[in-house]
Amino acid sequence: MLALGDSSYRQFCGFGRQLDERLAALGAERIQPRLECEPDYEAPAEQWLLELCGKLAAHSIEAPLPAQAAPSTAAAPERNPYTRAHPLRTTLLSNRLLNGAGAEKETRHLSFDLAGQHFPYRAGDALGVWPINSPELVEEWLSTAALDGNAQVQLDNQPAMTLRCALSEHLEIARISPDLLRRVAAQGNHGQLQALLEEDQHAALQGWLWGRQLPTLLREFPLALDAQQWVGLLETLATPAVLHQFKPGGYAQRGAPDRRHRALPASGQRTGRCVLDLPGRSRP
Repeated sequence: MLALGDSSYRQFCGFGRQLDERLAALGAERIQPRLECEPDYEAPAEQWLLELCGKLAAHSIEAPLPAQAAPSTAAAPERNPYTRAHPLRTTLLSNRLLNGAGAEKETRHLSFDLAGQHFPYRAGDALGVWPINSPELVEEWLSTAALDGNAQVQLDNQPAMTLRCALSEHLEIARISPDLLRRVAAQGNHGQLQALLEEDQHAALQGWLWGRQLPTLLREFPLALDAQQWVGLLETLATPAVLHQFKPGGYAQRGAPDRRHRALPASGQRTGRCVLDLPGRSRP
């Protein structure tokens, strides 16, 4: 069982865990131990699948191959050359408020420039926006952690870069993850945090976290780490936000095929990098 989830939610990988336990209760035998993945799942999931395929190959029983169907003559669908690993860098053309005066929620119309880009996009496709932390949040984090933004750090599958660049474009520095909170609690033997991390204190923990971001936590409970240690501890911006931002519904207006349009809700979040804050931070 390969379960995907987000540990910021209480029932982390809950469905995968329940299904795995139910199958075991019914007498199924696990070929491979269950793996519970965070949104940044690609590397651990690939390793898990390689191990599983190796076990299946070792225990496979030779059997006659089924008759092969005639090769399909249907044309393969056109593939988009841009992915999460290789996103398209483009320009925001417009950011227009759609709500009238007095509306409780704010919805904005965003359009992106696709002129000169090979960007096949059909109904049912998903359009994602790669998040970048605000410069103000980056500088606040550096000041609170007392670290030099020009220090060189190394991220997995990335060339060496400055800590400031890593914090801006690659690392989550707003949300307080459960793993990070446990590290802070254990490092300073903070009884208050350890009590909040108890299994039956979920509601109290969520209330305590409300309105707090990582710099706030570090001011209250300092954690002395060097730049590379922080890089190893912080989650990546690739997930969970990007996965939450991949929403179907982008469309092209008639007569404007070189623009891609999205209607998105805005939020009052302080400096988060979730898609809900994208309309408020984006300007043409």
